[in-house]
Amino acid sequence: MALDMSNIFWSIRSRPGTPTNINARGGPDSVKPSAAIYGLKKSELTLTGKTTKSRGIRNREPALTSGQIGTTKDGDIPFQYIEQIPTWSKAANYTEISDIAGRYESLSVYSNSQAQDLSLTLIYHVETETGTWSMSFIEQLKNRLRACVFPEYGDSPGNKRYGAPPILLLNIGSIYTNFPVIMRNISIDESTGPFDPNDGLKPHIKKITLELKSTFPIYQKISHNDVWRSSNGTIFSQRGYN
Repeated sequence: MALDMSNIFWSIRSRPGTPTNINARGGPDSVKPSAAIYGLKKSELTLTGKTTKSRGIRNREPALTSGQIGTTKDGDIPFQYIEQIPTWSKAANYTEISDIAGRYESLSVYSNSQAQDLSLTLIYHVETETGTWSMSFIEQLKNRLRACVFPEYGDSPGNKRYGAPPILLLNIGSIYTNFPVIMRNISIDESTGPFDPNDGLKPHIKKITLELKSTFPIYQKISHNDVWRSSNGTIFSQRGYN
């Protein structure tokens, strides 16, 4: 079963003590697209702390054609539904030294910590003919996700530099906040109907599975003490160089 964020957002709006300008509508609303809260967005930083503009790479995507786009920028990929929140998992690497005379067990020497692998399954469902969560809107988001496994080319005058796909920032509420990732794999399942006979049999439901890997800038350190003393997930947010 997909995690329906509209139900969660509605329950927050309707709980006792909410501000008067936040009104319960009598039922769950369709979640408004916002990659800063629930989605992926392009990072403006490279692994070395340079901005993508300094590499001569600019966004060339058209603006999303929705009447309610509001907070959705050209580099954003908002989520509609996800199957579950990705499990937080990380491993430390130790080298085992076993040829130590007089020691009854091997010695574990810390080497480094592995990058995190995350699996995320998105579900998009056409809800309207036009505007937010329409077929054309979801098709654009699908192609933006596809684009994240293709290389970039500089498009400034005299600069046709070949580069890796962009670093993305994952946001899922306060659990993942501007968490830097690269997309290693994408799988799109469009086998579930209903299908639109007036639009090339495009399916109304798209299930997209992403394999992501954390990728922090070279200069950014996250230490044992940093995490130990932190009180929220922002300790894992991407930082600018300073």
